[in-house]
Amino acid sequence: MTSIPVMRKATFERDDFDEMCLFTGVPVKRTSKGEHAIPRWLIDDYELNRKRIEMGWPGSLAGIKEFRPRADPTANGTFGDLENRVKQGETSLDLLHLWQKKISVGMSLCHWRMAQNAHHPLAPVDFDRRHLVFALEDFRKDFKKLSDRQPVPRGGSTLVLPTSVPGGWLAHLFGATIYSGAAHDVLMPFGLVAVTHQDKLIVSVFYDPERKFENSRLVQDWKTLKLNECSNAPRIAAALAVVYSEFLFVARTDDLDTERERFNTMLKGIGYQLGLEIDPNTQQYQLRRPT
Repeated sequence: MTSIPVMRKATFERDDFDEMCLFTGVPVKRTSKGEHAIPRWLIDDYELNRKRIEMGWPGSLAGIKEFRPRADPTANGTFGDLENRVKQGETSLDLLHLWQKKISVGMSLCHWRMAQNAHHPLAPVDFDRRHLVFALEDFRKDFKKLSDRQPVPRGGSTLVLPTSVPGGWLAHLFGATIYSGAAHDVLMPFGLVAVTHQDKLIVSVFYDPERKFENSRLVQDWKTLKLNECSNAPRIAAALAVVYSEFLFVARTDDLDTERERFNTMLKGIGYQLGLEIDPNTQQYQLRRPT
């Protein structure tokens, strides 16, 4: 008999997420090192040490050094082997997807930690902790396979596209749709990471088990619109925002059987997380205004 997966309140109504190893979920002591959610080699090779990360909300900024969750040294070393293969361009789409999932989960965990800090001058807004639990459990399940030397098939889409955007450009967005019904509510998470490295744009979309995003019009239009020749990161972010919003809108309409959230609202929200203000009627965009 197959058991139905559930998430009980005790699983997410807690405040110790940051005390656990990012990879295993086992409690670990805080150290000065930790795990770089954004890989150290990416920071060093592309001189990102002074970069500030926009957190998707007005006035919410964080430095690269703030994205360092706790990690067990052995587990960190195991994932470090994968990190090195990514750096050298010597890995598969499945493992690229896992690598980007680690970036997303690590950044989301640090986002949650900063949101709990009332003294953080530019703290981001808190989010539904069920999403954090879901993301952590999903990543840790994949990491367990990696550490056991088992195949880790990607549970979402990963694209590798030629790009002229300088290396080290990073885009991250995440969130969840919550649909309240008569008996219970449904949480539908979403997430995307894009990184430029070795003249390639690596885009990973999570929670896409049928890999539908790999057949999106982003792939079809990439060279037609000469996005491969474009060195303007905001234009690439705008293209990602439009195509990903289309993908999410279809997924939400199909899976939740609802059109409660209009496409225009979704596009504006996705664009904002990517550092843009987008006019949904014209799809014209500009950099997000500082607040």
